[in-house]
Amino acid sequence: MRAAARRLEGAFTLLAVDSEQPHVVVGARRNSPLVVGLGEGRTSSAPTWWRSSSTPAPRSSLGQDEVVEITPEAVIVTDAHGAVIEREPYHVDWDAAAAEKGGFATFMEKEIYDQPAAVADTLRGRLDDRGRLKLDEGMVDEYILKSIDKIIIIACGTASYAGQVARYAIEHWTRIPVEVELSHEFRYRDPIVSVKTLVVAVSQSGETMDTIMAVRHAQQQGATVIGIVNAQGSTIAREADAVLYTRAGPEIAVASTKAFLAQITAGYLLGIYLAEPAGQQVPRRDRRTPGGARRHPRQDSAGPRHLGAHP
Repeated sequence: MRAAARRLEGAFTLLAVDSEQPHVVVGARRNSPLVVGLGEGRTSSAPTWWRSSSTPAPRSSLGQDEVVEITPEAVIVTDAHGAVIEREPYHVDWDAAAAEKGGFATFMEKEIYDQPAAVADTLRGRLDDRGRLKLDEGMVDEYILKSIDKIIIIACGTASYAGQVARYAIEHWTRIPVEVELSHEFRYRDPIVSVKTLVVAVSQSGETMDTIMAVRHAQQQGATVIGIVNAQGSTIAREADAVLYTRAGPEIAVASTKAFLAQITAGYLLGIYLAEPAGQQVPRRDRRTPGGARRHPRQDSAGPRHLGAHP
């Protein structure tokens, strides 16, 4: 498997078995995800299982050009040349009920009703001991955040629409210009990116190939990357400098609803997170919407604030 993977180019996930060793499975990946799920105790009575998509179980996601050997006794991860890699598993906080309809006629209807919980989960536990917002994984030095003079949001499809909404909040609170780019066009238009550019990669799965390649291109130009993703251990989550998880749970319906709203929520959180190093204050009760349109005074008591001027 290692010898074959070294000769291949492009994107692939490979899995192989040998009839003479039926209890051994080997796999390799490059630019495509491969997730290993771990059974209780990793013994033959509770065997290891794996699959290439998200699963509600303790799991470990392979890195770029890594090879995994799975037996009833152990899971061994190596690099392309055979050196053993220690990889800590992590637990996905989804239960089986999250992927069931729960009495609703369709998954889309269920996920619409799941939106309040998805927003609450995305907001929960975001403050550190000093009352400041924190990211889920990684960190960006404050001196880097203070030097940022441009923010680029890269995403595809629905995630790009969430970026369009978040753009208003981020610009409003940070006073830093924000661009929203489609990931599949980003690399090909020779974008102006520097060490003073912050790139925000938005993806539900964290495995959107165009967005992954855009992230790598931005990092090659010296940009700092923050990922807004839903899937723990995904490629974007691992390769970004820092991560903000949306915590929307599994998305079964094709039409994105709760994931879209959770991405907007995370975008607003990121705007507040970036505002303090930029020297801006975010009032507890802002009299203007992020889109800049002044609300009617009655809206404060009549109901929740609208999202502002989304095109």
